[in-house]
Amino acid sequence: MPKSELEPEFLALLENHTVIQGRDVCFTCVVNHLQSYKVAWIKSDSKAILAIHTHMVAHNPRLSVTHNGHNTWKLHVTNVQPNDSGTYMCQVNTEPMRSQTGHMKVVIPPDIMDLDDSADNLTAKENSDLRLRCRATGTPKPKITWRREDGRNITLRSERGIQQVTFYEGGQLHLKGIQRQEMGWYLCIASNGFPPAVSKRYPVNVHFKPLIKVFHQLVEAPANSDVVLHCSVESSPEPLNTWYGVDGIKLLPDEKHDLSEVPLNDYAYQLNLTIKRLHRDDFGSYTCSAENLLGKTEGTIRLQELYLPKTTLAPIRYTEYADKYGPKKQTDRRVKQYPFGMDDSKSTGNTGHSTSTVRRNTSNALMDPTTKKSKVSSYPAPASAPAHFPPTQLNGQNSVTSSQHCPRNYVGLILLVDVTTTADNCKSVTRRRDNSLIFRCSELTELKVLEKARSNTTVIEITDSKIPYLPGHLFARFGATLVTIDLHGSGIETIDQFAFIGLTKLEKLILWDNKLKMVPRDWFMNTYSLKTLDLSFNSIEVIDYLVFQMLPKLENFYFDYNQIKFIDYTMFAYLKNLKNVRFENNPLSWGYRAHLTWQLENQRVKYSETWENWGWMNVAIKECAESGYGEIPKDTILDCVVAKLLDFTHEIFSTETKQQKTECTDNARRLVRCMRPQNVTDNSDNETVRRILQDYTAILFPMIKSRGRFSSPIIN
Repeated sequence: MPKSELEPEFLALLENHTVIQGRDVCFTCVVNHLQSYKVAWIKSDSKAILAIHTHMVAHNPRLSVTHNGHNTWKLHVTNVQPNDSGTYMCQVNTEPMRSQTGHMKVVIPPDIMDLDDSADNLTAKENSDLRLRCRATGTPKPKITWRREDGRNITLRSERGIQQVTFYEGGQLHLKGIQRQEMGWYLCIASNGFPPAVSKRYPVNVHFKPLIKVFHQLVEAPANSDVVLHCSVESSPEPLNTWYGVDGIKLLPDEKHDLSEVPLNDYAYQLNLTIKRLHRDDFGSYTCSAENLLGKTEGTIRLQELYLPKTTLAPIRYTEYADKYGPKKQTDRRVKQYPFGMDDSKSTGNTGHSTSTVRRNTSNALMDPTTKKSKVSSYPAPASAPAHFPPTQLNGQNSVTSSQHCPRNYVGLILLVDVTTTADNCKSVTRRRDNSLIFRCSELTELKVLEKARSNTTVIEITDSKIPYLPGHLFARFGATLVTIDLHGSGIETIDQFAFIGLTKLEKLILWDNKLKMVPRDWFMNTYSLKTLDLSFNSIEVIDYLVFQMLPKLENFYFDYNQIKFIDYTMFAYLKNLKNVRFENNPLSWGYRAHLTWQLENQRVKYSETWENWGWMNVAIKECAESGYGEIPKDTILDCVVAKLLDFTHEIFSTETKQQKTECTDNARRLVRCMRPQNVTDNSDNETVRRILQDYTAILFPMIKSRGRFSSPIIN
């Protein structure tokens, strides 16, 4: 070759590729001044010649070469397999030979192996040990993580004590001294940095002898009324439950008795025995029994007759009250007392809160100090007679209430006013519009005062109190009528799983401004009528995703101002009646916020959330998802997202922008510049995008499922 002719030269380096098994990849070799020389492709580790110029040498249908007619040659590898890993060489047959190399690494997403005993026989007796094993294949080697499906902590016991963890890493999870509370579904999650991560469910069952709890061992009710007796049973496996009457004979459902069982969780049940039209022969001891393969347990409830007085002080109470205040004064006091919705003209449409300031100030107006030392009798105010007398369940005190004998000449007067009785820091108010009964307290340190509330109470309000714990069955006796519970600002830290049991008519549960840290599904076992749930201004970190399935009528859901980092947003699809949501001021990631708002918008739910200029990301994701139904390995959506991110990085990292030293305040800087490695120089757009896409892992899966547009829950 004449010396005047230019030698072949490579214009760009051969790329390195990391590619997922099954996808396609190509190496690009750009050579100038090739003249009569040839370009060859060689796999370096095997020294095998794959192609020369445009002619294929290797007999591999997945390999091909192309030439653009100028200076660019490409080696294409389709449906990449693990044995394609290695170093590839683009070589020019000059003397000496010139070449450059690029490396291909084939990765394999994780796949969980089926073990013989992996998830079929995961049953243990209480206080024994149980091992859960999980193995996964993939390249690189997957990491195994264990979590509880309901979001609760995993309990690890050792010689050093008991440790509660949100997750555990390792192929084997050893549950020592397992307890009934640890029963449920466990998840083995395998991930190696290359999506999708995969998971497998493990059902853990704990067997133990039945346990019966009787919260009211003495129950009183008048003759000719109906009464309901309750027993709480814990058992696994599921027990055979039986009621025995006064004579020791097994009771069966008939015209006299109704028997029902309400499941509370995986191992707890509430047994209910209704005895109708009580006769003197019905009074005595009743036994509830539970039996399973490990044993039998019984509990006893004594039912005795409640003797009602023949007269009532209702006219005296009303006369004393009217003489002191008069109808006009009471009306004025009522308007002053309930400025936030308790007045007839203002009570409709109050579905939640508007701002934190309003909510925090309501408690100051709920208690009128002028009535704290009223001379009004402590007996509950007259109300319309119920269909039957509710039983009185005794815990050391007897309370006798009757409203059937209110004389007719007072009825017209009672309907004109709201009748209030006071006891300590509590009030019982009968609202004239719908005759509903409200029991309102403030500044409490214990809940014994609830014994003074009538069993047909419809609203219970306890505010500005210091009550760190709500015990089980606290509101059970109000289950037939209770519609609203407002416990805001009461210092509540923990709530027993049975605290709201039996509240089948509850529509509003207000728990804002407390100290709660988690929301388990057990709270809502019977509250399927709930329409408003306010959990704002707590320290909540976890909301059990099964809560969504248990609240089919929920319309207003407020969980703003908490510490929630993640909720399975696809579960919102269970809330078909949802209308309003508040979730601002939680440490949610930007990717999660985008999908949560996307979910809510698709359900046409109103939400209030400060987006901090993140709106563009929501739009970008929507555009990409709607442009084509991308699905791994085609990557239509992913390619679209990458293109948009590259556009942003190009705009951000212009020469002018690089010279700026301002803080990361706008959306683009938060997404790209703040994630850019601090020690890099020159152009790092590709590296920045790679780092961003690593954080896209949580977004990729729902994007792949974009065809459904979240019309139904996505369940693995």
